[in-house]
Amino acid sequence: MTGGLVVAFRALMGSGMVFRKQLEPIVDSALLSVPGCSGRVSLDALTSNASGAYPLGKLDYIRIFDPHVVEGRQPSTLIRFTDQTFVYLNPCNGEVLGTRDRYGGLFGVIERLHRLRFISNGGRIAGSSALLLA
Repeated sequence: MTGGLVVAFRALMGSGMVFRKQLEPIVDSALLSVPGCSGRVSLDALTSNASGAYPLGKLDYIRIFDPHVVEGRQPSTLIRFTDQTFVYLNPCNGEVLGTRDRYGGLFGVIERLHRLRFISNGGRIAGSSALLLA
C-alpha cells in the first residue's frame, strides 16, 4: 500500500511535468522571454553580468535559445552555475532578468516533489519505486 502511494504521488507530479514546455512560458514569461530585437550582446558581456548577479557561483553552462520572435517576444538567455542556480538575461542588452534555483518556481517545485527531494534519501526511494514499477 505504501509503495502504491509513492508511485501514485510520483505519477501525479510527473503528469504536471509533462506540460512544462507548453505552460512554463506562460507562467514565467517575465524570466523566459524578452521583447524582440535585432542585435545581441556578446557572450562575454552576458557571463560578466550573470557573475555580477551571482558572484558566489562557478559557471557551468550557457543556454542560448533560437532567437525567433513570436508575438514581438523572443527567448531569454540562461546561464547556469554549478550549484544549479540559473541567471536569466536579456540577450539584447545583457540585463539580468532574475535568478532562480533549479527547484524554484511552479514547475521546479513540481519536479522537486516528483523526485522526492524533500525527504532524505528521496532519490533512492524515487529510483527504487521506478524500478519496482518497471
